[in-house]
Amino acid sequence: MDRRSSSSASKAPIYTSRYPSEPSFPSRSTSGQSRQSRKGNLTQKDLTLSINQATFEALPARPQLPASIPAWKDALVGVRTDFTLLIDASRRDRNDSKTYFPDPRMFVEGSGTRAAQWFTIWRRVRPAFIFQVTTDISSATPLSFQEWRIFLFARCNAKMNELQPILSSTLAKHNISFDDLYAIPTGDMPDDNEYRQILWEMAEYNFRCDLLSLDRRIQQHPPTPGSNHEDLLAAALSTNTEAVGIFNFDQTSATSGLAARDRPLKLATLRSLCRLMQKWQGDRPPILEVTDESRRNDYIEELEKAIAKFFCQSFFNYFGRAPSIPYSLHSVST
Repeated sequence: MDRRSSSSASKAPIYTSRYPSEPSFPSRSTSGQSRQSRKGNLTQKDLTLSINQATFEALPARPQLPASIPAWKDALVGVRTDFTLLIDASRRDRNDSKTYFPDPRMFVEGSGTRAAQWFTIWRRVRPAFIFQVTTDISSATPLSFQEWRIFLFARCNAKMNELQPILSSTLAKHNISFDDLYAIPTGDMPDDNEYRQILWEMAEYNFRCDLLSLDRRIQQHPPTPGSNHEDLLAAALSTNTEAVGIFNFDQTSATSGLAARDRPLKLATLRSLCRLMQKWQGDRPPILEVTDESRRNDYIEELEKAIAKFFCQSFFNYFGRAPSIPYSLHSVST
């Protein structure tokens, strides 16, 4: 299957059925599956069912949503979801379809009590999920689209019971219990500005988590002790020279670095990503193979498109799902 296409809101459900709840995995293995697949790895049939084409589209352009970055929006739409491109598909894990933060697509439509409930819960648990990825992402717990919905919207008690042992330790470190969490009085619905900021932060954390995950899987050779790879990774998205690190960012990153409107202002970040990607396996675009000190707008535009396309396609090839992409907080027109 090969596809090529591509914080006020109206009163509508906070969850829109345009984005399915989660990948639909078979409940039991078939006789043709290998021992590995019965133990939890994914078969090609699982992967076929897991691809949600709507996730290969950026968020729509609305004043209350983060603004898409054209090169990254186009790269996401242009991902080829051809199964012949998947690398080591038989070794893919079910967690590959999960994210460390909620997918902002869940909240494209939202208003009223249900939206206010979600924001109230997220404000309470947000520090716990940030803490787990910034301290040791290897031990952090990703959740599926459906699991995030159950957790944030307090749906389906049976499924919630399954999530409690998974998330209890994460929440307990911040003195949060499941019983108390859903007893919190619902707060006010945020205004458009806060709505955008919250969704932008979710998308940014997911993008950085996906970059880190892909980097670990796609390297040509494992980094040796004393190598500068961790420095390359830490600097790849940094816009703050005083606090370098892949998760050291604030809302200034929403209008700078990859999100800068002026191409020369994003060049330093693009070059840092380029240096990182030169360590990756795959069919790298030729523009990534050479160091060019040019500051011409046409060169910067070509470099940005090449980086975004290589990242998005590579992520699908290794993880079998749509990658998270960066957004900005620049104003958008409807």
